[in-house]
Formats: sequence, structure tokens, C-alpha cells
Amino acid sequence: MSRRNEIDISIPIKNGCGLAKTSKTTLKATVTGYFEIISPDTGTWSILARMNGKTILDIKNVKKGQKLEFSHKTGLKTKLEVEAIWSENKDTTLKVHAKVTT
Repeated sequence: MSRRNEIDISIPIKNGCGLAKTSKTTLKATVTGYFEIISPDTGTWSILARMNGKTILDIKNVKKGQKLEFSHKTGLKTKLEVEAIWSENKDTTLKVHAKVTT
């Protein structure tokens, strides 16, 4: 039986760069879905996401509203790291909406 989750994530951005980390027990699930930048309105983003050290998403010039799809098989535990670099050298909060199916 698959489960669908929708979550909103906020990543603090300082001088145009930010990093978010999380760790969860996932019991060897296949995780598929997308995430979409919902704020800020301006600029472009480079997004690098790693799950257990393996790159699952590496994309540049992402704008608000673009949906970034991913699919990855997890281990027993999952450590997720997301690095975001903004085209503007300012402080903000990157807000992302994600839809995930396991």
C-alpha cells in the first residue's frame, strides 16, 4: 500500500546559500514525487539533493513554479541533505512544496 504525503519545507538562505538536513527511518521504501519552489518570486536556484550521500537531484536555473521530479530507493534509514544556491546574494527563506509517495 502506498502512502502520499504533501509537505512544505522552509530553508533559511544567507548570502544566497542554504542547507537543510533531515534523517528518518524509511525501511527500504521507494520514494517518488516532486518538489516545487513556492517562494521567493525572483531569481533562479541551483538545487542539489543527496539521499544517504547519493545525488538524487542536481539541477540549475530553477524558477518559482517549476516541478522537480525525483525517484529513489531508500535504505533502512534515510539521511536527506538539500543544498540551495540563489542567483541573488541576499538573505531570504526558500519555501518548497513537496508531494511524496512511498
